[in-house]
Amino acid sequence: MPLRSVVASAPSSTPASVTKYQTASTIVGKVLEQLIPQIEAGKTLVELCSAGDKLIDELVATVYNKKGLKITKGIAFPTAISVNNAVSHVSPLANDESFAALADGDVVKVQLGVHIDGVSPSPLSRLARV
Repeated sequence: MPLRSVVASAPSSTPASVTKYQTASTIVGKVLEQLIPQIEAGKTLVELCSAGDKLIDELVATVYNKKGLKITKGIAFPTAISVNNAVSHVSPLANDESFAALADGDVVKVQLGVHIDGVSPSPLSRLARV
């Protein structure tokens, strides 16, 4: 089978899958818009990561809710916040107190991802300065 035929028949290229990618991306954008302003001195990574995951859950709950249609949806990549020289994927457990609270001048990278029916764009990142 030619490559063009394989790509055209892939599930990710169907109109429904493209819509799910767009919906997931839109939700990620909204979560970042609401989470970035919460990044301030004194906040802990646990507080911010929990807030990000809660926002994802709240916004995902508003889409694909037709009766009789069961679609899995939710967190594809938990909210991770890397501070200063930490490279990536810092998502502490709720009881982890080993990370210091943010301080003025810290640079943070926020990463998170959403899936709709298993369809997920790559996790998105945004940089912010405290």
